[in-house]
Amino acid sequence: MYFRITRLVFSVFLLHLFLGQSLLGQQTAISKIDSLELLLNAGDNEFQKAYRMSEIAKEASGIDSRKAFDYARRAVSFFEKDGDSLGIGKAYTTLGGVHFDYNEMSIAEEYEKKAKYIFEKLIEKDSTPELLKLWSDVMLNLTASLGNQGKSVEEMKYLLELAPVVKQLKDYKSSAIINTNLAIAFFNEERLLKAYAYFKGNDANYEKTDAYSQYSIDRLLFANCLLQMDSIQGAKNVLDNSLTILNKIPESSTWQMYHQTLGVLYRETGHYDLALKEFETSIKIIEEKKAYGVLSQQYLEYITLHKKLGNIEMEKEYMLKFYELNIENNPPRSAYALKELAKMEDRSGNVKKAMEYVNQYFVLNDSVQEDELTRETFQLEQLYQKEKKDREIAELQIMNDRTDLDLEKKKSQNYLLYMLLGSLLFILVSGYLTYRNRQKKALLTQKVQEQEIQRLKSEQERDLFGVMMEGVEQERKRLAADLHDGLGGRLSGISIKLSKLSEVEKVKKAAPELNDILGNIDDSLQELRGVARNLMPETLLKYGLKAALEDYCSTLKYKDTNIVLQYYSTEEIEDRNTKLTIYRIIQELINNALKHAKATEILIQFIHDPSKIDITVEDDGIGFDYARLNQENGLGLTNLKNRVNFLNGTMDVRSIVNEGTSVNIQIEKI
Repeated sequence: MYFRITRLVFSVFLLHLFLGQSLLGQQTAISKIDSLELLLNAGDNEFQKAYRMSEIAKEASGIDSRKAFDYARRAVSFFEKDGDSLGIGKAYTTLGGVHFDYNEMSIAEEYEKKAKYIFEKLIEKDSTPELLKLWSDVMLNLTASLGNQGKSVEEMKYLLELAPVVKQLKDYKSSAIINTNLAIAFFNEERLLKAYAYFKGNDANYEKTDAYSQYSIDRLLFANCLLQMDSIQGAKNVLDNSLTILNKIPESSTWQMYHQTLGVLYRETGHYDLALKEFETSIKIIEEKKAYGVLSQQYLEYITLHKKLGNIEMEKEYMLKFYELNIENNPPRSAYALKELAKMEDRSGNVKKAMEYVNQYFVLNDSVQEDELTRETFQLEQLYQKEKKDREIAELQIMNDRTDLDLEKKKSQNYLLYMLLGSLLFILVSGYLTYRNRQKKALLTQKVQEQEIQRLKSEQERDLFGVMMEGVEQERKRLAADLHDGLGGRLSGISIKLSKLSEVEKVKKAAPELNDILGNIDDSLQELRGVARNLMPETLLKYGLKAALEDYCSTLKYKDTNIVLQYYSTEEIEDRNTKLTIYRIIQELINNALKHAKATEILIQFIHDPSKIDITVEDDGIGFDYARLNQENGLGLTNLKNRVNFLNGTMDVRSIVNEGTSVNIQIEKI
């Protein structure tokens, strides 16, 4: 089972807007920096110089962090003195990006929030696309810093606020990054299927951009998600895809994440030497690129590797490095490290050292909780002050309304004629609107009636299908019993008699032929039992859906196909018709993959929670043209649709010729 030691670090640290430039992009940025520095020394006024400093800092972020910090700090100082809001906002977000590069996430968050506030004030006066784009960039950087601090609730809030804005701007790059961040948020909440859905469909957004760095990161994170879901082959396929993208940006720091993820794949498949080699490559890239923000995650991967190797001393060494790296900027991670170090020392029998770490953990954890309480108190105070200002504004508005009313009264005589004419016009318009509303109401009533008729018709069709299915299943049950008890019993009796006959002296000469006959009878019995099981699986009725699916899959192991069943459910489905229909649906999908798709790998995922059931069947077979098959409306597809409709479910089929097929079925409120 693939797992991470902690989810604190699995976040959007690599999706920051200033990271991961390609070689061509870096060369272009360096040339632009040189040009801007020449202009900076050409004698411009101080205002123009400050803007150029801010541009240089933005271009240098991710390439030369020291230069980016110096120029951003100088730009902030000038704009704060001058009072230029736009310049301050740009300088703040650039400075936030620099602190992000240095893994100073709380400081990065502070500057990005300042920039967010400034741009929102500017947008209140003039909501131009340029300002909205600046605001969306700041929001993305802010969510990145929040994600790296484990503030998933606040991160999710800002992402959902940002999504409609970037959609309005048709900013496919930002939309893609938001989807990636939402997928990670769902992953961190252990809602793996939701994360899978966001990752799987996100390549359509990235393919409309040249954001190769972010695209490769998205695929690498997707591979991590698949590893968490135990889909080793799926993770390998996605890693191969990310390698194709990364080859377009050979100098990108994202190669570090590729080697790290590949190392995890090797580790989870037992190739520890290869895993260690990939991790060492990852560390080299981190040191070359000075990308220390990702060093924590790499330390955790080392810890998991050495735990598998049983090397507790190396476990402790890397956990101590993890602690020291985060003690200043991320106390929650450091508290986690102290707790794990205490466990490791206890396993080593060093009780005294373990207690020292426990004491340090409690002290640090109390400090973290106190900081969180202070932050929550500050937020509540801000909320109170906002509500107070809103009340004051409302009171002023009421006073203004009263003043306006007095003025209207004084002017009423002058406008009497206009009011009468307005009243007449109002009556005419009201009559016309009333007439139109009645027409709309009549049309709406007709539409509601038609919908009700359609609903009743659908219910009638489902009821009829249910009765038909009940009859079919009863007949299957009767046939299965007849085959098993009748013909099966007779064949068993014949087999027993022939076995005894082989012991008779006169028949011993014919023993080889008799053994062949007995073998054929045994094979027939096995085939007969398989037919009876398919007609009516007794395991389903006696032991439930999971046992029935496991039993059915095990009977197919002799075929040249690897079938993997992943069953996640906290409770059994009680309704007999429901679980029988689900069993038939999955049985039909597996049979289609075996008979028609020529698949070598079949993955069945069944996820059942209190609100819905999610079924996914994927294969790597030859695929098919679903649109053409849907038009032909074959019997197998029709039966499958009818069964899904009977359960008030929806079915999504995605198939690519020579690549495979994925069928997803969602059934609500079973």
